[in-house]
Amino acid sequence: MDNELAILKRRLKREINSRKQAEAILEQKALELFNANQQLRSLNESLEQRIEERTKALEISELRYRQIIETASDIIYRADVDGYFTYANPQASTILGYTQNEIIGRHFMEFIRSDWQERVNEFYKEKREKRELKTYLEFPILTASGEERWLGQNVQLILLEGEVSEVAAVARDITERKKAQDALLSTQLRLTNLISNMQSGILVEDENRNIVLTNDRFCKKFNILVPPDALIGADCSGSAQQSKHLFKKPEEFVEGIDALLAKKEIKVGEMLEMTDGRILSRDYIPIFAEGRYLGHLWQYRDVTEAKKAEELLKRSEEKYRGILENMELGLMEVDTQGRIVRVYDRFCKMTGYKEKELVGKLANDVLLPDEFLPVMKKQTKDRMQGKAGSYEIQVIHKNGKRIWLLIAGTPIYDHAGKMTGSIGIHYDLSKQKELQQQLFEARLKAEEAQEAEQQFLANMSHEIRTPLNAIIGMTHLLYDTSPTPDQVNYLEILKNSSEILRSLINDLLDIAKMRAGKLETQSKPFDLTGLVKTIQKTFQLKLDYKAVEVEAEIDPRLQTLVMGDDLLLNQILMNLLGNAEKFTNEGKIGVRAFLKERKGNQLKVQFEVFDTGIGIPPDKLDLIFQNFRQVDGDIKRRYGGTGLGLYIVKELLEKQGGKISVHSQMGQGTVFTFDLTYEDTGRQVDAGVKKRHLFQADFSGACKVLIVEDNSMNRKYLASLLNKWNIAYDVAVNGKLGVKKADTTRYDLIFMDIQMPEMDGYEATIAIRSTANPNQQTPIIALTASAMLSKRDKTFKAGMNDYVSKPFTPVRLLEVIKKFLNEKKLKINENESTGYGKPGFLYSDQLDVHKLIQLYGDDTEYALDMFDAFLEKMASEYPLLRRFLAQNDFVAFGKIAHKIKPAFPMVGLSEFEDWFQHLEDLARSDSADQNALVSLLVKIESELKAKLPILKAEQERLQKAAGKGP
Repeated sequence: MDNELAILKRRLKREINSRKQAEAILEQKALELFNANQQLRSLNESLEQRIEERTKALEISELRYRQIIETASDIIYRADVDGYFTYANPQASTILGYTQNEIIGRHFMEFIRSDWQERVNEFYKEKREKRELKTYLEFPILTASGEERWLGQNVQLILLEGEVSEVAAVARDITERKKAQDALLSTQLRLTNLISNMQSGILVEDENRNIVLTNDRFCKKFNILVPPDALIGADCSGSAQQSKHLFKKPEEFVEGIDALLAKKEIKVGEMLEMTDGRILSRDYIPIFAEGRYLGHLWQYRDVTEAKKAEELLKRSEEKYRGILENMELGLMEVDTQGRIVRVYDRFCKMTGYKEKELVGKLANDVLLPDEFLPVMKKQTKDRMQGKAGSYEIQVIHKNGKRIWLLIAGTPIYDHAGKMTGSIGIHYDLSKQKELQQQLFEARLKAEEAQEAEQQFLANMSHEIRTPLNAIIGMTHLLYDTSPTPDQVNYLEILKNSSEILRSLINDLLDIAKMRAGKLETQSKPFDLTGLVKTIQKTFQLKLDYKAVEVEAEIDPRLQTLVMGDDLLLNQILMNLLGNAEKFTNEGKIGVRAFLKERKGNQLKVQFEVFDTGIGIPPDKLDLIFQNFRQVDGDIKRRYGGTGLGLYIVKELLEKQGGKISVHSQMGQGTVFTFDLTYEDTGRQVDAGVKKRHLFQADFSGACKVLIVEDNSMNRKYLASLLNKWNIAYDVAVNGKLGVKKADTTRYDLIFMDIQMPEMDGYEATIAIRSTANPNQQTPIIALTASAMLSKRDKTFKAGMNDYVSKPFTPVRLLEVIKKFLNEKKLKINENESTGYGKPGFLYSDQLDVHKLIQLYGDDTEYALDMFDAFLEKMASEYPLLRRFLAQNDFVAFGKIAHKIKPAFPMVGLSEFEDWFQHLEDLARSDSADQNALVSLLVKIESELKAKLPILKAEQERLQKAAGKGP
């Protein structure tokens, strides 16, 4: 029991001790937990403080980065995985021109230039498939205003759990850089092309002697067989050793290159002799940029011929210097100040000075008269600019007299190319000047004599033509008075005699004009076939009393209008046929016209005028074309004439570039042959067009005319014609009265004689034109008995509008009246043929009506032919413009434009003629621009497309009017 109790006590004691230990441990743990709790609280407080500090820092950092993004000069944006904007900074708005709200939600491809969209889309698609997180691309965009700009864009893919969740991009505006790159590329291309096409051999190396650029000339000069492009990048370090065998001094060639590369200083014009006899000039130019050596350029020029020429020049100079010393040419050299450096013996003899008296002195002070100082100053200025020149001046001889010198001066240069002075070669002109003065005085006398002759011819023309005009005019009027047969016979004699007299006067005046060089040619379209046939009919009627047949044979290929001087051709044929009928009593005379040659639209026509008359002796053929010459005196007595006709024919032909020849047999006849060249207009002659019946015109008092004429017979002739045509008129017998009438009455036309008492026609015209009166703008027609060109020109200068030479026919007078009177005032008698087909046809007001009426009037058949030809021509030839333009064949394009240009006014499309002229000018210019041609052609095609329905409708209307349509 005690033992159990003791055991229990011991156990209890152990438990108490254990509990105490546990309590101690528990107290220890509680203390540790308290301490840990204190530490945790302290740590929490510290962590909260740090979090608060970090949060503030992050807010500050985010604010800072946002400020950076917001103020960045580049576009910064984010987009979702499909490419739609979710954020864009303000710079995006600035560059793109859209507000941020307008950008957000739009796809980035909308801003890219359309032709780049596919490329950009493929680029990003490929990069995304390769999962390249960072990419860079440059592409063009269009701003809100349509302006094109270039962006260089860095893109970062943002991944979330391994998948792309967003895209962040920074895009920089690189427009100016792109422009600079394009300009640099253009410059590089131009430089490459320039070097490639230079006549010199060019080699450009970098600082390591690797080839940057060379050209074909360099390869040829050094026998390099590969093309220039194959050499780029090659090392040139050993090239001198490889090429030295080409030079006469190979080691010097190598050492020279090494020395130049070592010094890196410019060296030009270094001469190198080659083993094949050529001489090369070598230039070495080092290339530096901002003090840094980047390489060098070699230039090799073949100067073999130049050196040979220089050597020949040197020898020639030595030879000719010796020759000059022995000729009558004096040499003098001066420096740039005009101080005499050297004179030669012959110059000293010319001027009377010794060499020592001139050297060192100013040439102008010693030798030159004051009045020639301006001449010498100009010559000195030219020499300083490197120009040579020749001139004549006087210089003062030592004895005080003046001599004339012809001087040829040229600048002198030293070996470095610097001008050091000039040298003059002097020739004594004194004797020639004296002779020249004598010739000048003789020429003045000759010109005075010629002027007197011209004045005599003019006066003679007036004095003879004035009464002759009345004779011819009265003869025409007498035919209308129902004369008896005897009177008709007398009138025929009177008419023929006056015509002979007028022909003689015209021949004399033609010769005067030829001698004065004032015979003019006037080119215009005319009917060559019609002209020849008209002449045939004229002579057939004229020779009705003779047993002579007049023939005309015309090449059927000459059926179009040709450009040329029909009046001169008419005069030539009339003179030759007149000569033929004079010497042919029976048989035939006639004209043949053949197309001898055709080049493009140039027609060379051969004419033959033949007769079966008495013929010309072979030994007299050279005389017939001389003025005032006939075969012999017997011819003069039997047949008459002045011997002027064939001389005039020869001169008229030579004026047009033609020549005449003659073949004749005595008793069998004569053939005159000549060629003339005309331009084919391509326009067909309408055989159905009728001539106007000019003498049936009736103006029914619709206008009023003033006649200012001092000769009573001419006044009566004019008045009779005007009465016949029902034209009202007033008469003034001199210029003074004419001016007075013009001050008070309005006239539609004024006929003004030239030579009148009190006030001549020139003075009267000037008075009317220069003072306020109703007729300041009224057409004034000169009535002149002079056909001299100088007189005609004087009428225009005085203010007249045209002239009529006396004696004039009613036809000529009526032509002038109709030319100047307002057509609206003319009331032509219905008996007069209008010269056109069916009357009353009205052209479409969408065409140039005035031009169409001017061309065709009411001749609908002729107009229809032109419309048909135009539409056919356009269908066949217009497409050629497109074809040649596509081939860049501007020459062929210009020819087609020139060919079809005249066709447009013929159908009332006058404005197209100017457009086609512009096309032609552009195509033929040295800087023909295909873009400009295309632009203008497109505009023309658009306008023509709009006009074609109008032309076709007009064509159908013309067919109906001409009786050729349904």
